Amino acid sequence: MIFSELLTNYKLIDPVQLCTHFKLLPFEIFTYNETQKNYVLLAGKNNPIDILKKYKGPVFISKNDMKAYLNISFENFDKCRTDFEDTISSDLSSTEEKVKSLYNYGDVLVANILNNPDDPELIKGTHFFIKKVIHFSSGDFVVIDRLQRMTDKDKYQFRHSLNVFLTGITFIHFLLKEKFLQLSEQEVSAMALGLFFHDVGMIYIPPEIRLKTGALTTHERDTIQKHPILGFDLLNNMIKQRNVSLSDVNLDIIKYHHERMDGSGYPFKLQGENIPVAARLCSICDVYNALIMDRSYHSSIDSFSACRVLFEEMRNLFDRQLLKYFLILLGPKNQLTQNVENYSEEKLPE
Repeated sequence: MIFSELLTNYKLIDPVQLCTHFKLLPFEIFTYNETQKNYVLLAGKNNPIDILKKYKGPVFISKNDMKAYLNISFENFDKCRTDFEDTISSDLSSTEEKVKSLYNYGDVLVANILNNPDDPELIKGTHFFIKKVIHFSSGDFVVIDRLQRMTDKDKYQFRHSLNVFLTGITFIHFLLKEKFLQLSEQEVSAMALGLFFHDVGMIYIPPEIRLKTGALTTHERDTIQKHPILGFDLLNNMIKQRNVSLSDVNLDIIKYHHERMDGSGYPFKLQGENIPVAARLCSICDVYNALIMDRSYHSSIDSFSACRVLFEEMRNLFDRQLLKYFLILLGPKNQLTQNVENYSEEKLPE
C-alpha cells in the first residue's frame, strides 16, 4: 500500500462532519498548494466554522488530529444511523424526510469508510444501509426520483461513491421494471455493495495527485490507474483475513469499473463481453456522476448535458443496451431520447 495517504502528514476530510456540530473549528484546517506542492494553513483552531463552510475546495487536517476527527466522525455515524432507522420506519415521515435521512446516513457512512477502510464493522453497516435503501426504493419511482435529485444537487467529491450507488440503485430498479435484468434480492444487494465501494482504492492515491487541477504526468496517471487493483486487494484481503462476506460481483465492480467496451479502459484493457455486466453498469453511473459534480479538474454540468455527452461523445465506450436504458431513464423526452431509442440498432464504426 505504498500510495496510502495514511502515510502522509495530512488527511483529507469531509467538512460536513465538522460544520454540522461546531461553531468554532476544533483543530487547524489546511489546503494543498499545487504550485508550491505543500500544505497551507487555511484557518487555525477556534476560528469560526463559517470559514470552513465558505471554502469550496478540498481541506485537510494534520495526522495528529486524526484521532479527534475520527471520534467526531463515529459520533456522527451513530447519530445518523439512529435517525435513519427511526425516520425510515416511521409512517409519519414524509418521502422527502426519509430521503434526506437516508442521504445523511450514507454520507457519514462513506466518510467513515474512507477513514477506516479495513474496519469490518463498517462493512456490516453498509450491508444494513443497502438493504434498507433497496427495500425503501423498490418499485417506488417517486422515491427513486427524489434520490436522483439528491445526487444532482450534491457537488462535493467526498460523496461521489454515495452518488454512484444511489444512481446505480435507481438504474437497477428501472432495468428490473423494464425486464432487461432479472435479479434476485441477493443479487441486487451484491451489485449495490459493489457500487458503494467501487472507488475504495482511491484512498491509496496521494491527494496531491487525486485532487490535481492541471494535466497529469505519465507517472501520476499510472498511479491513479492502480486504484481498481488496490481496492480489489483491500476487500479481497478482508474476505480472507477478517471473514468479511463479499461476493464476486462486489469485487468485479471494484476491479473492472474503468474497463471500456472498445478496450481503451484500464487496468486490463478488457473488451466487450469480457467485462462483467455489473462493472459495465457501474462504469456508466460512475462517468455520469463525475460529469454532474464539481471535480478538481472540471466544473459540473447539468444532468441533461451529461446525458448528451454520454450519447454523443462516449457511446462507444459503454454497453449499448445499458446506455440506451440509462439515457431513457434520465434523459428529457426530446430529440436526444428519440435518437437513443434507435441507438442500439446502429452499427459500430469500423
